[in-house]
Amino acid sequence: MEGKSKEITVFDTYTGNKTPLKTETPGLVRWYSCGPTVYADAHVGHARNYIVADTMRRILERHFRMTVVYAMNITDVDDKIIKGTRRKHLLQKYTDDAKALSDAVYEEAFHLYAAGTGVFTAAELEETKAVLKNKTKAGAMLDQKQAKEATAEKELLYRTLRKSLESEVAIRSQEDILQPYLEQLYSGEQIPNEKFQDYADGWRKEFFSDMESLGVKYPDITPCVSRYIPQIVASIAQIVSNGFGYVSSGSVYFDSGAWTEKNTLKKIGSWQAGDPTEPGADKKASSDFALWKAAKKGEPAWASPWGQGRPGWHIECTGMALDIFGETMDVHTGGIDLVFPHHNNEILQTEACLNTCKWATHFLHTGHVHIRGQKMSKSLKNFVTIKTALEKYSAAALRVFFLRHSWNAPMSWVEEDVQAAEKLLRTFTNFLETASTHSKDPGQYAEPEKELLSLLGETAAAVDGSFRDSFNTPAVLLRLGELVTASNSYLARAAQPNGLVTGKVSDYIGEVLSTLGVPLGDSNTKQDALPFIRCSAVFREKVRQLARAKQPHSQFFGECDSLRSEFLKLGVSLEDAGTQESSIKFKRN
Repeated sequence: MEGKSKEITVFDTYTGNKTPLKTETPGLVRWYSCGPTVYADAHVGHARNYIVADTMRRILERHFRMTVVYAMNITDVDDKIIKGTRRKHLLQKYTDDAKALSDAVYEEAFHLYAAGTGVFTAAELEETKAVLKNKTKAGAMLDQKQAKEATAEKELLYRTLRKSLESEVAIRSQEDILQPYLEQLYSGEQIPNEKFQDYADGWRKEFFSDMESLGVKYPDITPCVSRYIPQIVASIAQIVSNGFGYVSSGSVYFDSGAWTEKNTLKKIGSWQAGDPTEPGADKKASSDFALWKAAKKGEPAWASPWGQGRPGWHIECTGMALDIFGETMDVHTGGIDLVFPHHNNEILQTEACLNTCKWATHFLHTGHVHIRGQKMSKSLKNFVTIKTALEKYSAAALRVFFLRHSWNAPMSWVEEDVQAAEKLLRTFTNFLETASTHSKDPGQYAEPEKELLSLLGETAAAVDGSFRDSFNTPAVLLRLGELVTASNSYLARAAQPNGLVTGKVSDYIGEVLSTLGVPLGDSNTKQDALPFIRCSAVFREKVRQLARAKQPHSQFFGECDSLRSEFLKLGVSLEDAGTQESSIKFKRN
C-alpha cells in the first residue's frame, strides 16, 4: 500500500510545525516523558497528558511495529511535596498535643493566613482582625470582597477564608488556615527524609492506580528523583566543570551569561530564560536558575560537593534522562505548561553538561484542559479528579473524549462532550456486537458487499495516513464512524447479510480501537453498566413511593414507560411482547 511508504510526522514544539519523526536507530524510539509531581490526586488534565502519550506509544508499537523504550520520571522531591509532608506532620503533632482548637488560636491562625496571602492591605488586615470575633460581620465583609475580585486566585483565597468561618471549630477542618500558624509554632521542627519520601510514595501509588484504571500502560522505566541523587549531582558537577555553573551561598546556579557567550540559545515555544518562581538574591542574573539548593531547616537534604541540599527542579530530569539514555534521545514529552521554564531550562543545562547543541531530537507537548474558561489547575482548585471522573464515565469514554481533539491543542472539560464520546463508543460497540451475530453466515457476494470492502480499504489507507499525520486521532475516529454508518446501512438493507464481509470490517474496527487503547472487553463491564444501574435505582425508588402511597396502576405503567425511554437514550430498546418477556435490542446510532 502506498501509504505505508510515507514518513511519520509529529508536531514538534522546537519548530512549531509538523516535522518528520527521526530516530537515531531506525525502528527504535527512545522516549523520556516528564511524569507527575506526586503530592495530590491527579485530575483529568493530567489524564489527558498521559492518555495522549499512551496512545502515541501504542500507535508506534502496534501500527508502525516500532520498538519504544518509554521512561517516565516521578518527581518525589519538590516544594509542594515538602509543604504537604510538613503540613501532614505538623497537623498530626498539633492534634496530638492540643486535641482542640481554641477561639484565640483560631483568630491568630486566621490573621496569619490572611496576612500571608498578600491580598489584604494593612487596613483590611486590621479590619479583619477587629471583626473576627463577630463571625457574621467578618463573613459579610469577605463576601463583599470576593464579589469584587476579578482573578480566580483571589476569589479562591476569599472562599477559603469564608469557608473556615462556617466550619466547625475542629483542627482537621481548618488545615489551610492553620498552616502558617503551625509553621510559626513548630519553626524548628526537623523531619527526616524518610517522611517526605513516604508521603510522596503514597501519592505515587495513587497516581499509578489512576493510570491503571484509565488503561494507561506502565512505563518501561520509572526513575524517582530521590533514588537518582548521585546521578543528578554528577550532572551538576559537570556543568560547573564546563564553566556554566557557579556556587553561591551553598547553592549552585546555572550561569546563563556564560552559556550565551559561547553558544546560541536553543529554545522551544515562547522562550525567556530563568525561573520566575526562584528568588534572585544569590544569583548573578535573573535568567540564572538553581541547579542545587542549599539545605534549609525542616526540608529534606542530601550530601553534595557544595554541602547539604537538594536538586533544583529542572536538573532532576537532566540527571535521570542522561543516566537512562546517554547523550541523545529521540522524543521528550510533557504538558504544554512545561515549555517554560522547565523544558527550556532542561535544554540549556543538558547541552551545557554535554558541551554540545544536540540532545533531544523532538519535543512534543500536550495542550491544556480548560474548565469554565480557565486552565484546570490544582492551585486554583478548579479541577475534576480522575477518580471522580471514573465514578461517572468509563475509561473508554474518557479516552475517546480526549482522542476526539487534536492532542497538541487546548480543549475544554465539558460534560456534554464526554457524553457525546460515550454515544460514539456505544455506536462502535453496538456494531461490533451486531456484526458478531453474522460471523458464520457467508451470505451473498454482490455489489453491496464489494462496495463495503472497497470502503474498508479506503478507510484503512486513510487511518494509516492519519496516524502518520502527527497522530491525528480525531480524523481516525471520524473515519471509523463513517465505516460503521455504512456497515449498519448495509446490514439494514441486506436480506441475507454476508457475515464474512461484516466480520472483516468488525475485526478492523476492533483492531484500530485496540491500537488506540480503547478497551472494549470485560474490563469495562462495571463502568458500562453504571448508567443502567442508576436508571434502575431511580425506577425502584419511584415504584416504592407509589406503592407506599397506594397509587393507581396507571402510574406504575407510566414509570415503566419512563424507564424504557431512559434505556432508549442509552442505546437499548425494550419492546413489549404482549404477555411474553420484553425483547431487548441494541439501538443503531
